[in-house]
Amino acid sequence: MNVLRYVFLWGICMTLCIAAVLLLEAIEGNRITDSMYGGYANFGLPVMFMLACAVAFICSLCFVGLTIMIDRWVKFAALRLFVLVGLGVLLSLPLFNRWFGAEYVEGYDLQIFTAVWLFGAAGLIYGLANEMLRRSQRNRQLRDRIDRK
Repeated sequence: MNVLRYVFLWGICMTLCIAAVLLLEAIEGNRITDSMYGGYANFGLPVMFMLACAVAFICSLCFVGLTIMIDRWVKFAALRLFVLVGLGVLLSLPLFNRWFGAEYVEGYDLQIFTAVWLFGAAGLIYGLANEMLRRSQRNRQLRDRIDRK
């Protein structure tokens, strides 16, 4: 059953990362009016969605891999949640810089805090989902033990 929980968390993480990338593009990318920038205006939504899926796949590998490790070694739910929010924030920094590039960040006054907030919120929602699924699984295991006796 543990594997099923992590597969479900992987799907949640993919959805949250895709939403965060598309929202980041919608909020900050729409400020860029240069025809050389490949955002919604130049690439269109289907291409942006495919790029967001690629980014989300990499992010979800980091999130789910770290979740497996911290579920084993970290006992406190608040600390697990803090680590996952921190991972979201840390992943947002290089992603923002690679997605937009320094010339667009400086030229169009793009705010990196948008990415920090979006991916931090994604990490928070993912962490809460992890805790809910973890408690549900633990309660189910306790009920099974009681039923066996």
